[in-house]
Amino acid sequence: MIKISRKGTARNLSGGHLGAWYSLFIRRSGKILLSEFINSYLSHKWQAHAAEHTISDTRTALRHLLSYRGDMLVTEIGRDYCVGFIHYLKGLQSSHGSGLSPNTMLAYFKSVNAAFNYAARHGIMPSNPFSSMDREDKIVPLKTERNFLTIEEIKAMIGAVCPNDWVRNAFLFSCFCGLRISDIRNLRWEDLSRDSRGSISANIVVRKTGQPLHVPLSASAIRFLPPQAVLKGRSHRHLRVVSPTARDISSPSLPMPLCPR
Repeated sequence: MIKISRKGTARNLSGGHLGAWYSLFIRRSGKILLSEFINSYLSHKWQAHAAEHTISDTRTALRHLLSYRGDMLVTEIGRDYCVGFIHYLKGLQSSHGSGLSPNTMLAYFKSVNAAFNYAARHGIMPSNPFSSMDREDKIVPLKTERNFLTIEEIKAMIGAVCPNDWVRNAFLFSCFCGLRISDIRNLRWEDLSRDSRGSISANIVVRKTGQPLHVPLSASAIRFLPPQAVLKGRSHRHLRVVSPTARDISSPSLPMPLCPR
């Protein structure tokens, strides 16, 4: 079985993303394997301080690339290989037994395309083979219509009986503060602060973009924070509060929204 390193090898080399001597070897020999390039590319992403989820998504996409036709020389990858990889993605099954969603396939395509662009820029490939594909053969974004909850629907959710109030409150907290579920999962007690006027804010690093974000919390958002009694006998700092029934929801480790001290 071909393994993709979680850390790669390039971080142990001195000079440049791939290491000066290693890059020279690649350009002269043309015999680098796809698995070797992938590990080096992941190391480049790590050294470039890419967001954790970006590295994880890239690793998953490149793992599918290896599963498609196994390991091979990077220089053997051409247009036909890329067309076949698109068809391979379209035939994959998700963990739920259905085909991959268009957005998931697009994310995988973008990750592999970015890796091949990197390879072309550094002389590892003569060019990005995706660039020679016709547009209709590529995975392109679908036009979608966004739907938004109405005030009446949110009121109905507030008044609804839910078998898991933790989940409902986390959802409503998200509605009133605008944070993604990924950021609510990562929210810690130390991320909340109260200013001299008593206003409460969340200060986080957005998981999707890696950018810092300051979010003043409205009274409506604060309303759906768990009661402070949840913390009885437990430390506030560096703590994610996890629902006691988290195993009953889609994520096995969904931390609950936090409350100030």
